[in-house]
Amino acid sequence: MKISLLLTTTFVALFSAAALSQVKSGSITTKNTDYIEALSVADQFMRDWQWRDQDDGFSLISDSLKSKESEDDLRMYISGLSNPHHEAYEIYSGSRLPDGRISFKVKMYESYTSYPNVYSEGPTTIIISKSAQGKWLVDKLP
Repeated sequence: MKISLLLTTTFVALFSAAALSQVKSGSITTKNTDYIEALSVADQFMRDWQWRDQDDGFSLISDSLKSKESEDDLRMYISGLSNPHHEAYEIYSGSRLPDGRISFKVKMYESYTSYPNVYSEGPTTIIISKSAQGKWLVDKLP
């Protein structure tokens, strides 16, 4: 009984360690909490861009970016034009910059009314930074 319990405990410990470590094939990766929080903010902001939600999108913009652009320009970026209009986005894997911010490549899709195709230019970059209060915010628009 003790040997069975020991073997089961050892198996669970080894399996857990293997599952949490990065596998070279790329099927499982580990990321730190900062990365996940920054990715979540990038996704929330891009969702607000897609749905043209100025208030929620504006709340995710850093003070640094707000000091560089007018509120009207930032809100217009989020809401866009009626034609073309925001359709979808893709966020690619990110990387930490030397200054601690985290950047993600983003591909943004837009379409014209009465035109069957959706278009996108090449991927651009969104940069997320951590504020003095510990909140991750958009520091550079894609």
